[in-house]
Amino acid sequence: MNDDPMILGPTGRERREAMLPTLLEDLHRVRRVRRRRRAAVAALCLGATLIGAAIMLVPRTPAGGAPERVAIETPAETAPPMVEARAVVVARFVETDHEIAGRLGIDDDTLLTALAEIGRPTGLVRRDGHVRLTRNVVNPPG
Repeated sequence: MNDDPMILGPTGRERREAMLPTLLEDLHRVRRVRRRRRAAVAALCLGATLIGAAIMLVPRTPAGGAPERVAIETPAETAPPMVEARAVVVARFVETDHEIAGRLGIDDDTLLTALAEIGRPTGLVRRDGHVRLTRNVVNPPG
């Protein structure tokens, strides 16, 4: 008998030689199954992507359908209604956008009076060619 476990005897070598074709066959079968599984997953992903793209490209209409448009006859002398700006809106523009404020044409006294009337009294500070309000007169977000 052999004391070294790494060296096989004649019967061990025969069994090893007999197992090799079976192991190779199993290895190739596992590889084929993996390849097929990966191809199936890739095909499913591609199909889902194509279906999603097709759904995105289909034009949608509201559930009730588009409302019917009706032309209304209006007299020629009808003028568009004039819209008056609320003092708060004007103050918001004045505080945030100097370009718009220059076009609004509101003077200091009118602005301060309008803000005081709506319960938002404030003052003006002039510095470096800019005019700032002393308080935040707009509603906080939220």
